Amino acid sequence: MSTVALRRYRIWMLFLTFINGLVMIAFYGYSFYAWSTRQPFSWELRPTTNTYEIIGIAPRQPQPRPYGFYWQEWANIVTAGVHFITYIVALVSPYNLPKYLRASLVAIPVGLSLYVNIDYIVFVMGFTSIRSPLSCMATNITCHLTWSSRFMAIITGAFVLVEIVLTLRWGPLRPKEDIVEDDKSLVAPAPPQSAQLHPDHDTLRDNGAGINTQPQMTQV
Repeated sequence: MSTVALRRYRIWMLFLTFINGLVMIAFYGYSFYAWSTRQPFSWELRPTTNTYEIIGIAPRQPQPRPYGFYWQEWANIVTAGVHFITYIVALVSPYNLPKYLRASLVAIPVGLSLYVNIDYIVFVMGFTSIRSPLSCMATNITCHLTWSSRFMAIITGAFVLVEIVLTLRWGPLRPKEDIVEDDKSLVAPAPPQSAQLHPDHDTLRDNGAGINTQPQMTQV
């Protein structure tokens, strides 16, 4: 039962990581479109030297920039792709990695992604000049895509952590063929049923073939 539940959970994770990948593609695709048309880059935060001592963390402020990715953005892009491919392989491939090795390989990118996105949200929420940093105007597509990509990455990462715990508890996912064989072995084979004899017909036929029960007349 645990293997079946783990397989169902990974099917759900495949769907969730697919949606997360679509959001990432929409966000970075639109950011490239904004760059190519010279639209303002309100979603970008770059380091500055005049706010470091005030904020106390890596100082950043909204600025336009040449189109390119920082390591935080690469962390989100690579993690989204790795998670989607991981669950495809987990459901299709007949081979399984040791559960502790697999947990480590999956936990490293998800931990990095959670750190990047939570740090981004905490930093933006720390701006005292922004009254409602999470609110976007209806026409500000960049703002909607920014927050959607950040929160979607955090939600996906949380579900991935749950999947890691379930894998460590229940072990690696087994192929469906093994599950079917185990189910067959649990069913006891039915004992061979003896042929039922008809009380009137078969009994008389057996008596006729064996012992003659009719009285014999003695010839004088």
